[in-house]
Amino acid sequence: CPVEGIVLGTAGVACGVSLSGGRVIRAKRVVSGLGWRKTMELLPEQRRPTRPLSTQQSCGFVMGNITLRGTAEELGISSANTWVQPSSAVNGFDAVRGIDDFMSAPLAVDPSHCAFGITFPSCKDRAHEARHPDLNCCQILAP
Repeated sequence: CPVEGIVLGTAGVACGVSLSGGRVIRAKRVVSGLGWRKTMELLPEQRRPTRPLSTQQSCGFVMGNITLRGTAEELGISSANTWVQPSSAVNGFDAVRGIDDFMSAPLAVDPSHCAFGITFPSCKDRAHEARHPDLNCCQILAP
């Protein structure tokens, strides 16, 4: 059942969601992955912002968080962010064309021509290794 609304408690804090079939699911925390605009639409009318957002809607991305076993040295990872923007004969060796094509027709783009980013947040935290020896985090961001 799709979510029809966000349920607010007496303090005005989200405490659940209402589904299209009328069922209400209560929770200690409610997390929305729908984006700001759609999330605001799910709030009760009186709790929605009165001023519209002045920016245009952008495309969505998916972030994968992966736990890696091993030290940064063993894994060969660092604090650097890597952005991959594929270019080939198919897109005229234009690294930006894949992004433009994706923005205009996301489902028509071959995934091998989509840009993506890879980062290792655990390598950016100087205290991480002491707290979590032999564990690291990899984040992959893709359209």
